[in-house]
Amino acid sequence: MALAAHSGHPRPLLVPRRSSNKPDIHALRSIVECQSVDSTDNPDVKSSIEGYHNLSAPDPKRQKASREIIDRLFEDAANVWVTHYSCESFYDRTDGRSPRITSIAVRKLDSGQTVSFSIHQVAELDGIDLADITAHYDALEKKMLDAFFAHIGGHRGMKYLHWNMRDINYGFAAIEHRYRVLGGIPTFIIPDDSKFDLARLLIDIYGVGYTGL
Repeated sequence: MALAAHSGHPRPLLVPRRSSNKPDIHALRSIVECQSVDSTDNPDVKSSIEGYHNLSAPDPKRQKASREIIDRLFEDAANVWVTHYSCESFYDRTDGRSPRITSIAVRKLDSGQTVSFSIHQVAELDGIDLADITAHYDALEKKMLDAFFAHIGGHRGMKYLHWNMRDINYGFAAIEHRYRVLGGIPTFIIPDDSKFDLARLLIDIYGVGYTGL
């Protein structure tokens, strides 16, 4: 599923930056590949390598648990939806208003079949020209969210695999909030134990800095 978040741009991954007092990761990897830590003559390099491995190493218990969660999700792929959505930019909001939801997509993990909900789709179905969408944004967003909540309400018991959709700023709670702001009443709320954050699972498996390696 290639649905972008935040005004049409993918949500950036949070990758730890290299500070001036930290060794170059590529240099460390070269050293590790050529010789073991124990054989390193330079104590500073040895300390840096050991510190790097300690920093990035995942917790074995969390690693095992997260791998088992992913295994279970793929074993039950027929009942798993991969979910993502796009919204207005967080950074352009100067009035304190919550970002408008512009589109949502849910994709079956087993078949890849995708159901999409978007303001532009609703506008086209209602015969509203693209140039006139701005004047009807609230009504169109509400109608789009009506369809989304009807969909998840009609597929209860499903699991939802997502990327960082964890809170009121960006996540299922943000979608629910926008729906209430527009006068909607969610008839079904996805239980927290049916939500699985792939971003956090990968950190548990590979360590905090895995995206920067």
